[in-house]
Amino acid sequence: MTTPSPPDLLFRTCYDTSAGRLNSDKKNHVTASQQQDLPEEFASHSNFWDHITPTALVSTTALLLRAIHITFDKLYRGEEAERVEIIFIKLGSEAAVAASAKVHSAETLADGLQFSAEKRKNYKGEYLFEWEIPESLVVHLVTMATLLQRGFSIE
Repeated sequence: MTTPSPPDLLFRTCYDTSAGRLNSDKKNHVTASQQQDLPEEFASHSNFWDHITPTALVSTTALLLRAIHITFDKLYRGEEAERVEIIFIKLGSEAAVAASAKVHSAETLADGLQFSAEKRKNYKGEYLFEWEIPESLVVHLVTMATLLQRGFSIE
């Protein structure tokens, strides 16, 4: 599988119980300059049953509908609408070029770890930043409360 380039626009969904907003949860536990084994980090990151072990990876998606679905899912699981947000991340700037070297396709990493085709589907359109998403790449933010106030619904 060839490694796809990240698209110009990515989305990150954040909420109170997420590991971090723009930073990886592991960044709070180790020095970011420490070298990480990317396949090992991804293997830990992809373990849906272990959300206790922090990783150096920050998830984003190229699929806006996936980000919206996650926000509604979190709302229905009890998160407050004002505290659930979608962050828009633009990689098209010069600053993004340098940062994009630390962006990886989750689908490619899953392929490298020989995940089954069925499991690899979970990572379609997912891109992972190492350690953090630079604040300079954030171009917009919208909360679930704003979407609801404007009549957005999945019903």
